[in-house]
Amino acid sequence: MNIGGQAVIEGVMMRSPNAFAVAVRRPDGQIAVWKESIRFLTG
Repeated sequence: MNIGGQAVIEGVMMRSPNAFAVAVRRPDGQIAVWKESIRFLTG
């Protein structure tokens, strides 16, 4: 399983071959998470 990560301001981004997610701490202290599938355009 290939999974990579990278720091973002007040959070972290994680990526796999088929999806990515970003989690950040909001000013009120809650954690916001955004996740998406990665769709590749192939000819």
